[in-house]
Amino acid sequence: MDRRTYTVRARAEAPVDRVWDLLVDAPGWPSWTRIPQATYEREGEPAPHGVGAIRRMGAGRMVSREEVVAYEAPHHFAYILHSGLPLRGYRADVRLAADGSGTTIEWSGGFDSTSRVAGTFWCAVLRHVIIGPIARALARTAARQ
Repeated sequence: MDRRTYTVRARAEAPVDRVWDLLVDAPGWPSWTRIPQATYEREGEPAPHGVGAIRRMGAGRMVSREEVVAYEAPHHFAYILHSGLPLRGYRADVRLAADGSGTTIEWSGGFDSTSRVAGTFWCAVLRHVIIGPIARALARTAARQ
């Protein structure tokens, strides 16, 4: 088993608190991402976005279930994937840091892979197709608000 990882960085011309509020509000994601629906199956602590929250992201047959495992406002948010992508042991950590008048967003993730080819493929998909666009949309949306 091989642990595969990726990191995506973006910069928002917005304060950390504004970026944080957008990041943790799963039901708000459809307004600024390509994710058509996002709801809570279970609220977390603190309610509703915190640790233990189960988020359902997507629609139809393309729905992921994620559980929030770290909620350290306003700098660190993490979740694990229960279902939705064929990834074993997936965890993502999002760290926000003040950067002058803006915020640096660092979104890192990892998963276990039994195949070098599949691991390379899924890292590229996460970095360039899923998480990269979400991180950039988060930065753009925070700057506009």
